[in-house]
Amino acid sequence: MASSLQYALRVVTGRVLPFPDRSCAYCGSSKTRAVGTKHWILQLRECDDCGLKYRFPKDGIGCSRRFYENDYDEPSVTDVPAPDELRRLAERGFQGSHFDKSEKVDFLLSRLGNAWKELSYLDYGASFGYFMHQLLGRGARKVFGFEISRSRARVGNELLGLDISSDTVRITEHSHAPFDVVYSSHVLEHLACLDDALSLFRQVVCRPEGKLVIWVPNASPPALERWHGGSWAGLVGEPHPLAIDYSFLERTLPKYGFSVVEEGDPSAEELRIVAKAG
Repeated sequence: MASSLQYALRVVTGRVLPFPDRSCAYCGSSKTRAVGTKHWILQLRECDDCGLKYRFPKDGIGCSRRFYENDYDEPSVTDVPAPDELRRLAERGFQGSHFDKSEKVDFLLSRLGNAWKELSYLDYGASFGYFMHQLLGRGARKVFGFEISRSRARVGNELLGLDISSDTVRITEHSHAPFDVVYSSHVLEHLACLDDALSLFRQVVCRPEGKLVIWVPNASPPALERWHGGSWAGLVGEPHPLAIDYSFLERTLPKYGFSVVEEGDPSAEELRIVAKAG
């Protein structure tokens, strides 16, 4: 409740400032426009230069990190089972639980060829490591995770024996780097500074031929019509400052040296992109 009140106060304060910063949350362009509102006070803005959809007022990086470390609450991500329950879930590979990501594991491995067991993987936004655990269970040998929440990273390290860090420096210096595959599922839409993540991906992925695989909520027009009544208001709020569509990623990923090689269904609820490092 305290977090919600603080967020509401930040939104109201941001809207009444005499010189509010409405610039694009990604490229910084001033060529942005309001396309709607949410709860009367939160503004939906879109950048004419890069095409990003984002909420206004925006949060700074420090505010965002504190929120995800201390207050973020999303059952399929932040609910950490008690130790005994976690061990039971891990013994069955999280099958049948809301932490089960076997379909995403299957998809990922199907795009990597026969040598996938020898590849190195970075799970960017690993939570306590349920995806990592399933990937290792399938036979992958070199899997590292980054998770902004130190408490969730600690659970994965101490109770599941994984290798998860909350320090971005460890990503660049890790023995598995550069990584053959960077995987990020439902993370980018949470970021106050998207450029930091994309620049990091460019730095740590193997070149050439390294893969970047991204899932985010789909803010493309066909998906909005199918799932959200034509509006992306439901995709943004305190946890999600950004609403990302295929058009934005098609424009943006090449700037970081990635070429899109596969896209999912534009009307699906989840956006999925596979990109190759050039």
